[in-house]
Amino acid sequence: MRFVSKVVAKIISERAKNNPTEADAGKKGDWEKEGYIVKHIESIGTYHRFGAFLKGKMIGELAVESEGKHLFVEGTQIDATHRRKGLATALYELAEKNLKKKILNMDYKSDDSKKFWKQPGRKFGTKPLV
Repeated sequence: MRFVSKVVAKIISERAKNNPTEADAGKKGDWEKEGYIVKHIESIGTYHRFGAFLKGKMIGELAVESEGKHLFVEGTQIDATHRRKGLATALYELAEKNLKKKILNMDYKSDDSKKFWKQPGRKFGTKPLV
């Protein structure tokens, strides 16, 4: 699990350097009507990747590790120009549906993660552990 975390963290860090700022992000909308697709990309042992695509180009991804009854998020990234459309939520819900496990709600440190997990009406994930 630790190796996967380091690899995903490096990928996300590199992508963040090359992405536009949050201020340049798209407006909230109906991602399906806008032509986005979310799908399972691969599974390697207990490691699973899900992607968000627009016109065949990957614009976001979620990496999770399955352990026991839960899924642990290894990394989430949505290109800044495609944020605020519900794509991360769609990826989380797809992971839970496909793997038939709940994503464990951990005490995340980034402000974006805290906002994401506190959204009203959130249907994915467990209740906070803390």
